Amino acid sequence: MVKKRKWSALIMLVAMLASLFVAMPSAMAATLLSEDFEDSVANGFSTEIGAFSVATDGTKVYATSSATARSYAGNSTWTNYSVQGKVKVTSWSSTTSYTAGLLGRYTDSSNYYLFVYELGELRLKKKAGGTITTLASKAYTFNLNTWYTFKANMSGSSLAFYVNGVQELTATDSTFSSGKAGLISIAGNESHFDDIQVADIVTASSYDNAVLADSPVGYWPISTSVTTDQTGHGMTGTYTGSPTATTLPNGEAAVAFNGVDQYMTIADNDYLEVTRTGIITIEAWMRPDVLEFPHAESSGYVHWMGKGTSGQHSWVARMYSYTNTENRPNRISGYSFNLSGGLGAGSYFQDTVTAGQWIHYTLVINTVNTDATYTTGYTKIFKNGVLRDQDKLSDYSIIPGNGTAPMRIGTRDLNSFFQGAVGKVAVYDYELTPAQLTAHYNAMTQ
Repeated sequence: MVKKRKWSALIMLVAMLASLFVAMPSAMAATLLSEDFEDSVANGFSTEIGAFSVATDGTKVYATSSATARSYAGNSTWTNYSVQGKVKVTSWSSTTSYTAGLLGRYTDSSNYYLFVYELGELRLKKKAGGTITTLASKAYTFNLNTWYTFKANMSGSSLAFYVNGVQELTATDSTFSSGKAGLISIAGNESHFDDIQVADIVTASSYDNAVLADSPVGYWPISTSVTTDQTGHGMTGTYTGSPTATTLPNGEAAVAFNGVDQYMTIADNDYLEVTRTGIITIEAWMRPDVLEFPHAESSGYVHWMGKGTSGQHSWVARMYSYTNTENRPNRISGYSFNLSGGLGAGSYFQDTVTAGQWIHYTLVINTVNTDATYTTGYTKIFKNGVLRDQDKLSDYSIIPGNGTAPMRIGTRDLNSFFQGAVGKVAVYDYELTPAQLTAHYNAMTQ
């Protein structure tokens, strides 16, 4: 997103009013695959039977005229997802056996779900061990030479089939829990497919709902396949390297970084800065997996999350190795900086740390709530929902600026790398209360 530093008073007022009436989404889907074939290549698709090729039908499409054709794409570990695509048949080569549509949780040629038009009906079927069973069906008019948008939803054992945005069929079946997405055509003289989209189905948990109810401006319940900002502000992250899957105290997904070269990047955005409202709260669950970090910097610490590069410093979450030159064994801290860098104003807690143990971390930077003691504002740090430290920004003459660095998780600026896990990262444009943080901690641990 391009930064917008100059807003008219009217636009600001409209935005503020609108925000009062926009409902917070409970979850958003991460795109797993998107293919429109406009580069004349069916990226990621493999043909199991028959022949497919990229053809022209107004735009580029994926076409087949084989008697039986199946093509698939994606990852066999995909579990809860939707697959959507446009389907068009020019004519049928048979009046007694014809099919066109989508495949879900495709394992091999003998095992998958089908979401298809077939013999005058929409049908939701499964092929298990080579045996086909119809799970649901209904009569439907499917016109030749007409585009239809098919969508298949698979979440746990719940299956749903949509056509042109309308839910037409549902079924419950637990035969397949994961698999790839695919396309099928039988007896289509020419079947065309286009605009294939596969997206994770992300269901908000009680913890997610507790966080989203407190209106974060960015929220990433990250997993190995989900880096989407759940607030609707579009700040989707991207991984460098391939962090591994792990679980939080409540059993939900998080990611573990190797401490060498893995991290997640979120592009610069005003929502990630103190300067947007004068206050920022950064909340996350972190789990150090070692007490001595092999890729530390300076006196012996790692930046496990932050926003800052040379000349564009904003804030950082830091953890020290047990052994360091400042005698700060496994201190966990957070800092606010001037854009130019140098020493930051920060708060910390320094407790005995157990490798592999989750910690609920919250950093607050507030330049609004000033008084005789905190003349230009303060930093605060919470551990497991409890305030542990508060410090003056004025101690180091810190005036936060609007930087252009990205936000990163697992590192800040590639000078050190965190070996451990991170999950449920949230950013707010106001200071959360201790009661809110305690509620988040309890939602995870109780």
